[in-house]
Amino acid sequence: MNTDWLAKPGNVAFSALGLCPVASQVEMLRSRFPNARLHTVFGNDVLGRIADCKVALWAKGKDADFHMHQDIIIAQYNSKTFRIPEPIFSLHFFEQKCSLRAGIRTHKPKAGFTTFLELLKEAP
Repeated sequence: MNTDWLAKPGNVAFSALGLCPVASQVEMLRSRFPNARLHTVFGNDVLGRIADCKVALWAKGKDADFHMHQDIIIAQYNSKTFRIPEPIFSLHFFEQKCSLRAGIRTHKPKAGFTTFLELLKEAP
């Protein structure tokens, strides 16, 4: 982390949600840091993209169920069902489909890597 990039380095908090995040974790962070901007750092695989959506929903006090059938992500949200092809599924696309405005910034591994672990293994 490059703290010299920040205007106020002491005003940054990081939290790891672990392998099985739950809504109460995000709700606690939002109540403790009500003015914070939320960023997610998950892989670019389907589980990472679903995690982006779950965290965004939890931050708004909402939730949805996600299932995958063949190459289609099926999201059940607000008594509606959305079917989104897996290759184009993302938080942004989900927000457009269900009219959600989470205002969350997602960070994904660059250079064609799917996970941050792959990226770290290739680092010199």
